[in-house]
Amino acid sequence: MNGKKKCRQYCADYIKYGSVNSPSNEQLPMCLLCKQVFSNEGLKSSRMIDHLKWRHSHKVEKDVQLFIKLRAVAKQWVESLDGRSVIKSIPLSNDTVPRRINLMASDVEKTLYSILKTAEFSLQIDESPLPGNEALLLAYVRYILEGIIVEEMLFASPLVTETKASALKEGIFRRICHHNETEFERLLLHAEVRWLSKGKCLSRFYSLFDTILEFLEEENPQLMQLVIAAKSDVAYLTDIFDKFNAINLQLQGNLITLVKCKTVVSSFIGKLTRNPISDDDLLAYCEHLEVLRADMIQRFTDLLELEPPHWLFDPFCVDVLTVPPYLQEELMDLQSGCEEDAPFAMMGYERFSIAIAGRNKFPYLWKVAKLLVWAFPTSYLVDRGFTAVVQLLTKQRNKLDIFQCGDLRLLQTDMKPDANGIIDDHHINYTHLINS
Repeated sequence: MNGKKKCRQYCADYIKYGSVNSPSNEQLPMCLLCKQVFSNEGLKSSRMIDHLKWRHSHKVEKDVQLFIKLRAVAKQWVESLDGRSVIKSIPLSNDTVPRRINLMASDVEKTLYSILKTAEFSLQIDESPLPGNEALLLAYVRYILEGIIVEEMLFASPLVTETKASALKEGIFRRICHHNETEFERLLLHAEVRWLSKGKCLSRFYSLFDTILEFLEEENPQLMQLVIAAKSDVAYLTDIFDKFNAINLQLQGNLITLVKCKTVVSSFIGKLTRNPISDDDLLAYCEHLEVLRADMIQRFTDLLELEPPHWLFDPFCVDVLTVPPYLQEELMDLQSGCEEDAPFAMMGYERFSIAIAGRNKFPYLWKVAKLLVWAFPTSYLVDRGFTAVVQLLTKQRNKLDIFQCGDLRLLQTDMKPDANGIIDDHHINYTHLINS
């Protein structure tokens, strides 16, 4: 005769052995230390003592209060998991996520507009074509908030332009393809490679030069000879474009000023200055560098002719008599103020200029300095915006209205939406629901 198997019950005293009820099955014990779940047979005191002794010997002599605290922590952890599972179980409608994105973007936009109503700002506007032959107009602003320069996207708008011949012909070609029921409706056209945007493409080519020659030896010996003859040219171009890429990186980033741009460009042009060389093999490269230098000077004439006032970089040591008369009085007040002297070394000229502007004590000094601090010297922000648009308009999201939706703004902004305010504005009125 088979006896009925005894089912043991968990006892609250088992906490002194480091065991509690398992969250998944209250009839089974679970070790608080290693989260191991035992069978019902594990509810024997001897089994619990053995497990604690062999698996957690360093806890054998611990007071029961340790296990009580661990149980409280474990309980909070389980409750948090239950809460997350409940949240995940809430169904979302088809447009819930886009609607919330637009709400947050609208809140950020309202905050930005409220700031710009009372703040001075500089403006940068540029346009670029989108993949569908639409023109995108992007605008960015730079302003001061709590003593810090802030850059934000002001708006993105479609730009109405006249229909170009390329767009017209593409439309005609698309209709012909549709009429003929072809698989594709667009023609991929060849375009020259923009080497600068390819980063270290030439460097990779030159590092693999010997391997390329080995490959061409069997595939195209005639081309191999041409490549060998051009090895010096490839090496020269590799160095030149490496320098261009280095300059390009230095001119990228947020809060770039005219002063920094002039420093970078002037340094590069100075390196292009020709040195006396008698080697005929190198003469062609030197002549090209001279042409490149002349071209750079022509392109950046306005930047090279920029003369930042010397008092901007060291206002406490400059001779007051060397500055224009209308600035002398404020500069003397600045030099005699001990409280302004200390923070200058820590802030640098950009933030220090903003700091003195915030005190409204030096309006003429700030009027000169803000032109150098506020201006947009590069198109980095706009280029970054166009890159963000391309990333958003993927194949899976090609129907996204980049002008109406808030995805682009939230992708680029550093401002935080007022989540509590948005929740309050869209809070459900339960009293209204009950009365209805």
